[in-house]
Amino acid sequence: MRAYGKRRYLELNISYLLRLFVMILTIFSVLSLLPGSSASPDEVYGVVTNVIDGDTFDLRIEKADSRITDSVERITLADVRSPDMKAIQGPAARDFTYAVLMDKRVYLDVDDFNRGQDDEGRLIAVAYLAGAYGQPIPYPNFNLLLVDAGHAILANQTDNEFDPKDWREEHNSEKSNSDTLQRVEENLRERLEESLQGSDQEQKGTQNDGWQNDSQNGLLSRIEDAAGEKLNRATQAAWDWLKAEITNTSLEMVNSNLDRALNRS
Repeated sequence: MRAYGKRRYLELNISYLLRLFVMILTIFSVLSLLPGSSASPDEVYGVVTNVIDGDTFDLRIEKADSRITDSVERITLADVRSPDMKAIQGPAARDFTYAVLMDKRVYLDVDDFNRGQDDEGRLIAVAYLAGAYGQPIPYPNFNLLLVDAGHAILANQTDNEFDPKDWREEHNSEKSNSDTLQRVEENLRERLEESLQGSDQEQKGTQNDGWQNDSQNGLLSRIEDAAGEKLNRATQAAWDWLKAEITNTSLEMVNSNLDRALNRS
């Protein structure tokens, strides 16, 4: 009965630690996915009042920063180029931008170089559309949307902070991190169940107090194998924390708190 009580207490304690680990893993992943970690889609926002061509429009400013000097600013989209209005495709590009942006709220990540302006005084920016609740939609940004619609080409300029290849990679990274988190959580839960089931069988075949250490070492090994290479730097730190907690539990709580709890019962 005493051995069973120890085993049950250990199972509950490890289950609690696993749930706490998954919560920490989730927090790390959410923080890594925040738009502000790689882009600032709400530095400036306002309503589009005029469309010049496919990649240029006027914005009536509603939220400004120190780089904004006028109530209406002319915006040029960073690292994309639409056909000139004199070209055959020019009017179609303008009409697309007009249809999507005119009289709509648009969020801007303004270039941090040269006060965010080009030689003509236009703000260089990546534009983001607004969602149902007025929030910026991080993907796709309008620069990329314009290219994907066939109304502009990528034209990376090295004199601004942006890199167009990051626009897709950030989105793919978010999806990959989310999928990895789900797989790690599923594997951890499976390994925990396997370890606890294996512990039941070990308990039947031995009366040795060494069961506790063997069970914990087996659990740590199986969880680490399951998580393995899927953990990024942040989640690896969370794993190190979990391992330390389980080890500390073995040395301290099981040798003192556990015995006292069982003796009281």
